[in-house]
Amino acid sequence: MKVTSIACDGCGAHEDTKPIKTWSARRGSTHYRGELCDDCFEAMLDTYRPESKHGNRHAIVETKLKDIQKKA
Repeated sequence: MKVTSIACDGCGAHEDTKPIKTWSARRGSTHYRGELCDDCFEAMLDTYRPESKHGNRHAIVETKLKDIQKKA
């Protein structure tokens, strides 16, 4: 039996106390993945201020798991 427990990478809150969501980001060819609660995710957005425009700013794009095609 395998037990998986998810906690926020920012504050360490457990998934039983706060909803934790998985996120992924890319900067150049480097990919970053993690799990954050809503408060820590908002703090990350405030820190990096992503924009939809191209340029020198960071861009954080949400990818929904249901939109990823599975292999046949």
